[in-house]
Amino acid sequence: MTGTTAPGIADVHESLISGAEIQLRDRSLAQQLCSVAGWLPQAARIHADLLARVVSVMAGELGIEQFLDLSCGYSAAHDTSRGPHSPAHTAEAARTVHPQARVLYVDSDHAVYAHARTRPDDSHGDGMKVVRADARDVPGVFDHAGGFFDFTRPVGVVAHGLLQWMDDEDAATTMDGLRAGLPAGSAISLTHATTESAPAAMARLADLYAQAGILFRPRSLEHIQALLGPWDLLDPGIVPTAAWRRLHKLPRRIAAVRPPRQRMPPADLSHAYAGICIDRRPHVTRLPGARPRKDAAARQEAAAVSE
Repeated sequence: MTGTTAPGIADVHESLISGAEIQLRDRSLAQQLCSVAGWLPQAARIHADLLARVVSVMAGELGIEQFLDLSCGYSAAHDTSRGPHSPAHTAEAARTVHPQARVLYVDSDHAVYAHARTRPDDSHGDGMKVVRADARDVPGVFDHAGGFFDFTRPVGVVAHGLLQWMDDEDAATTMDGLRAGLPAGSAISLTHATTESAPAAMARLADLYAQAGILFRPRSLEHIQALLGPWDLLDPGIVPTAAWRRLHKLPRRIAAVRPPRQRMPPADLSHAYAGICIDRRPHVTRLPGARPRKDAAARQEAAAVSE
């Protein structure tokens, strides 16, 4: 959600994870951020590694075959000639469980959107779609998804590192809109930077982002719990990102590839929480010939009636 004059969050994040070459203004910001929070690269790697575990669990344990990724974050700094991301991105992880899984990537950043459309995942044809949209405009996002997803079946939403770039009102409204419009049986995976483990460093990070024209809003565990709302939490609940299903085994081809002797950073370097909330209402299989209404207002009506 950055403007054209602000550093690119996706490129800064890619630089923290891999040390990739990025634009001077982005590199300068990344260096400033690390100067006040030396653990930031480890926290970024922990966060990136989590995605494949989350998607694998939603696909395998919850049986979800449709994914809405609101934190696409494909960085132009990533070399697409290397093939699939390491760690895996959403489509790569979902299709190890359901080869025909459908994935809709959403990002508001023009550079991220343009780069995402060049990714090797595009070879999966109509099973993957990339749209440029603002996650805060939930009805607009659902309109994009309406002709792509079957809204009589659950959808897995990936909202990783998303709400921390929104103010309190937008963050709450976004989550409320998602819960209201998603079909029964859906799940939302949320990760969020927290003020609890290093409050002084987080305050300095927020100041540095603000100087660059970017809102950064880490939150307390209590606030993050409130954002996840009334839906049930999948075990182990809300925990540091490194601790969420840490021992979950991934297929070899999507497991994170690290240099020899490099291990996952310890959980206390997460500086963020992760959790999946689930709508436990049973979904209803569509009768043959039935055609569901696809507009966002209709989905919100259906959710209200069923409550």
